[in-house]
Amino acid sequence: MRFILFFLMLTVSVSASGQVFTPVNKNASPEAKKLLSYLYTLKGKHTIAGQHNYNHSLNQYMDTVKSITGFYPGIWGADFIMNGTKSTGEEIVSEAIKKV
Repeated sequence: MRFILFFLMLTVSVSASGQVFTPVNKNASPEAKKLLSYLYTLKGKHTIAGQHNYNHSLNQYMDTVKSITGFYPGIWGADFIMNGTKSTGEEIVSEAIKKV
């Protein structure tokens, strides 16, 4: 019985490790597929931290994390919410492009 259980667990773990993950969107770009593949290589080995920044100060919290840990978070985020009467959408997009 132990042998059967061991063999079953071994089979499941080997088949799961060779699994190819495909994007939910069948029309995903090659870049999206490459990113998904990269993220799955990190699974079980590393953690990616992200940091949300407010649209009035697009890098303040990223810089704070860097000053405390010595590393920038791997994911940068911000909201497109209006800040009073000023639209900051273009600034947010420009900052996101700089992060690439």
